[in-house]
Amino acid sequence: MASPEVDSVLSPRALLLAALLVPTLCFAARVGLTTASCPLDGAAVSVYERLSTNTHGGWDSDLASYDSESQWRAFALAACPNDGLILPGADFGRPVSAAQRAALEAALKAQRAAKAPSATAWERYARAAENRRAMGDDGLTVAQLYLEGSWTARDEAVGVYLGLEGPVEAEQILAYGDAELLKPEGQKLARTLLYNLARVAHRGGFMNARDGYLSRFDALPELTSAEREKSKRLRALATGPEVAMQRLALVELARFLKDTSAPAERRARARYLQADLRRRLGEEDAAIQGFAQVALDEDAPEQLRELAAFLGTRTGL
Repeated sequence: MASPEVDSVLSPRALLLAALLVPTLCFAARVGLTTASCPLDGAAVSVYERLSTNTHGGWDSDLASYDSESQWRAFALAACPNDGLILPGADFGRPVSAAQRAALEAALKAQRAAKAPSATAWERYARAAENRRAMGDDGLTVAQLYLEGSWTARDEAVGVYLGLEGPVEAEQILAYGDAELLKPEGQKLARTLLYNLARVAHRGGFMNARDGYLSRFDALPELTSAEREKSKRLRALATGPEVAMQRLALVELARFLKDTSAPAERRARARYLQADLRRRLGEEDAAIQGFAQVALDEDAPEQLRELAAFLGTRTGL
């Protein structure tokens, strides 16, 4: 890491370019392992516990946050060894009512009948969301699990991009990257710049820009087979499992917002997430309307109001 003296003489543009060009290193998450009990049969369940975390990896427009190391969400779920019940690790060891036990058994039966997959992190989050809904959780809580699942797909698609603090900064990086690509020296770095700009655009939720960068990257004649494969994988994860989980989250957010008695701040968060997911899915008119509601909502946290005001004018990017 550069010293404060070096940082002070680098221009903001130089820092942005460095971020686009320097590979990101990922380290193992700092987690421990403990044992809890399955709520259905009492069997021992291996559960991870978070030992440390940070937010140096930044955050995204749908409020995904990133550790500078591998993400806690990859470890947050656990499964009963006998029946395969999947829930957040924090749920194991807590008492469940007779009604919740019956609901969980019914949910498990339905999952087995449907042969619901659970091989990937996002598939496990889908099972956990179904189980928490069966237990009676409200739509915002269940939607959060679907969102976490969508973020595990995003993690695999784009990896860690340190210090990307939200969509405003993402837009600034894209603008600077575009300017660099017009220069002769930028053209020499196109292989690195275009792919990393696609990563930034995806995290910012600027999907048209992401697709444009990937198309330009794919058209470069000097790409290796490995580079072509990573571009293909980014597209597949971003438009496949991530989108599927976002659509499931939208269903739950709509269910939550039907409850007019929910606390105002939670309703504002749900409206904001609903608007941003619609923006990410290309549903521009619905996104603009949702952002306007949040921006004008005096009960919404200031950060969400500011984000909504900004993103409401960025739906076509």
